[in-house]
Amino acid sequence: MPMLGNWEGWGICLLACSSVVLSEVPRTNALSEAASPSVETRSAQNYPQEDADPLEPMETMDTASPDIVSDSDEARPMDIDLRYWPRWKRATGDWMGVRPFLEDHGFTLEASYEADYFYNLRGGLNTSNAGAYTGLFILALTVDTAKADLWEGGTFFLNFQEIHGRDISARHVGDLQGLNSNASDPRTQLAEYWYQHSLFEDRLRFKLGKMDANADFGVVEYALEFINSSAGLKPIMPIPQYPDPAMGAAVLVEPFDWVYAAAGVFDANAKGSRTGFDTAFHGPNHSVTLFETGLRPSFTLGQQVLPGTYRVGGWYHSGEWEVIPRSRFDWRSRTRRGNAGLYGSADQLVYRENPDVEDDTQGLGVFLKFGWAPSAYNEISQFYGFGGQYTGLIPTRDADVTGLGVFHAHLSGRIQSLESRHSETAIELFHKVQLTPFFSIKPDVQYIVNPGGDGRDAIVAGVRLEMIF
Repeated sequence: MPMLGNWEGWGICLLACSSVVLSEVPRTNALSEAASPSVETRSAQNYPQEDADPLEPMETMDTASPDIVSDSDEARPMDIDLRYWPRWKRATGDWMGVRPFLEDHGFTLEASYEADYFYNLRGGLNTSNAGAYTGLFILALTVDTAKADLWEGGTFFLNFQEIHGRDISARHVGDLQGLNSNASDPRTQLAEYWYQHSLFEDRLRFKLGKMDANADFGVVEYALEFINSSAGLKPIMPIPQYPDPAMGAAVLVEPFDWVYAAAGVFDANAKGSRTGFDTAFHGPNHSVTLFETGLRPSFTLGQQVLPGTYRVGGWYHSGEWEVIPRSRFDWRSRTRRGNAGLYGSADQLVYRENPDVEDDTQGLGVFLKFGWAPSAYNEISQFYGFGGQYTGLIPTRDADVTGLGVFHAHLSGRIQSLESRHSETAIELFHKVQLTPFFSIKPDVQYIVNPGGDGRDAIVAGVRLEMIF
């Protein structure tokens, strides 16, 4: 295995040490929610009694995570007992009451680190020293203007990212879709800064600033835990998304709970490490326009209410695009202004383990997604993906997530004719082990058929460690 740099070494050491410590704590079935980088609303609960056993199963204790401060006058935010650390919602706790105080006044600070290590076991470009480490540190600030006593309906958001490591796809596998969604060229950037204003109880939202379009368009809920880029990012859509958000404006309308529509326009020349102003208001005035609409029906099967989301959308890129020659004998170099495509996706919960519990997340959800773009200007002209994830598949492991997905990229007919490259398919299987509310380990294996459209079938295995600070 190649020598690791400072970031990689510190990242692995930190997360490995955490996993060793946490592995000593007996597991219970008390973790009913998967950890998420987003900050959740605090619940009013009391601290553990001083004589309580910190290793007693949580469901038998009248306790709460010590980083969740009670709203009662008897709460003791200064009483921090590290014996309860594995049960905290965040690894750094509530900062002796500072964090909940800030959140109550509209300031939410979030931090997380994801460490990925993958190794190419067979096929691809090579299998010699074919490992790669990727790290992603995120620091985000959300300001709720209502809680901050400024004005109603406003939200400011800042997202700082530090990306380091190597891309195993480019070095060792050669796949087009990108088997690791966090992989990027190393950079430190203020990735996002935007303001959103909500009206009519969030039925109408306006959003302006530097943002990731994939956060509001084409989001597929039951594919979010997958590591392959095609599960979340759109390989067929040239839209501003990680790691290159862009300046833009969007409007989102939800007249009823079961229907919504969204539209947005974004700078087409942005790079995430830049401010966004230099390309949005200088140089070529190219833009990306997006439109999406969707339905959110709920189906009843016996005693189970099964919600779903079905969406379709389209995009238009106003920039110059190189026309792919029809044959090897076509030597003309031509460009065309404008490129467009369509996409669609669906999420559907198909089984709930505990239908009588309203907020229970255990069960099976499935997804389907597709995309189309003209073969004359796009290397990938069609994309299909499907799969599902099950939360709580293993008894007593209610927060663990198991997923299986298939992602297929069909290359342009002109590319097939010119280069004899046809298609690429990625099959991914993972199991996320939620050791604590703030720390998880996700072993992952992917089988890549025809990497790049004509490569040797590859088998890649790896793990993602995630820490919520």
